[in-house]
Amino acid sequence: MQVLDGASAGLVDALCERLSVLKLSAGDVVVEYLERSGDFFFILDGEMRVSMVADSGRLLTYEVLRAGDMFGEVAALDGLPRTASVAAETEALVARLDGTALAGLIEAYTEFAMILLRRLARLNRHLTTRLMEYHAYDVKARVCAELIRLNRRYDGEAFRITDQDMASRIGSTRENVSRIHGELRKLGLVERQRSNMQVVNEPMISAFIADHEFT
Repeated sequence: MQVLDGASAGLVDALCERLSVLKLSAGDVVVEYLERSGDFFFILDGEMRVSMVADSGRLLTYEVLRAGDMFGEVAALDGLPRTASVAAETEALVARLDGTALAGLIEAYTEFAMILLRRLARLNRHLTTRLMEYHAYDVKARVCAELIRLNRRYDGEAFRITDQDMASRIGSTRENVSRIHGELRKLGLVERQRSNMQVVNEPMISAFIADHEFT
């Protein structure tokens, strides 16, 4: 697992002894919003969507995680209900660690505690950035910010994003997102074939963000 790169052999062995592997089909739900469970998960293959459903029924996406990522740490650590649902976006393999085993590994291996702390720090940075964007940017700027985030996550390669998916990520409607994607495509800033998007000019997309910040 990428997250354990550089970890001691003792930690890796102790962790692997306690893991169980789940094979998932697209759509399978692993964690339900507000459920009480303490399992912690590593993604071995595939993608997992972290989301909530609003009272209106609209899907709100926080993040789509990939192989090497982790999830479930918040409820596993504080014992409170889950803060979001997590479902398989594609066929996936995840490794599950129950909460009791997690607590034991944290006590026994300081390096494992540091791995979790770094993960929580990254999560805090991500959510803080998303919160700032929601309050500071209009819809076009939020679309541009998410495109830049995806472009960097996929190292400049094309990535799959539908208008509905983008709308769920940035808190808008499919119609608004479709219009903005069309504008960016006409300007030559992105290329699109069906649901596959590729950012062509990230600096210019970044400039759009400054032009569409609330004042």
